[in-house]
Amino acid sequence: MALLAFASQLAPVLVEVAAGAAGRRAEQRRAPRLLLQHAQDRVLLDQARLVARADRELSHGLGNLVQRTVALVNRHGGRVDGRPDGELAAAAAALPGRVDAALARFDVRSAAAAVWEVVEEGNRTVSRERPWELRGDDRRLHDVLATLVGACRTVATEIGPFLPDASVRLRERLGEGAHVGHGPPVFPRLAAG
Repeated sequence: MALLAFASQLAPVLVEVAAGAAGRRAEQRRAPRLLLQHAQDRVLLDQARLVARADRELSHGLGNLVQRTVALVNRHGGRVDGRPDGELAAAAAALPGRVDAALARFDVRSAAAAVWEVVEEGNRTVSRERPWELRGDDRRLHDVLATLVGACRTVATEIGPFLPDASVRLRERLGEGAHVGHGPPVFPRLAAG
């Protein structure tokens, strides 16, 4: 009788264990599909984040700065004959040393951050100086444009270790000496819409 009572208490436990084992086997069969789906979701998420970051930093940041600078220079004769000055010129002049020092320490993040600081200062300079409103002050207009072109050329050179093809395209667009090129954006938006 004691054995029967024990068996009756054990039966629900055995059913639960058996159901759990069957469930685990089903989960194990589904696990590779779930892992694959998770990996695909992760890749799509990472790809979306990569596209968003490329658009934010390259298209909207550096690309926008270069495109606006080139368009302004071409709108005002296609030549750069001013003298770089101000905070942007100082930041651009210090950039090669900052990048070299960071790369000597194998600190790629600091090197990239130094480049993007100059890009951000360039965009702030465009917003602050508003070169499209400087038509009456030709000397100031040409100095601002020379500052922007000089900073963009420095950035184009310094991104070489990170984005070699983009560096070449930017240098071609920005030209040499007093001449500046023209053409479509170097960094078109990647995201649709």
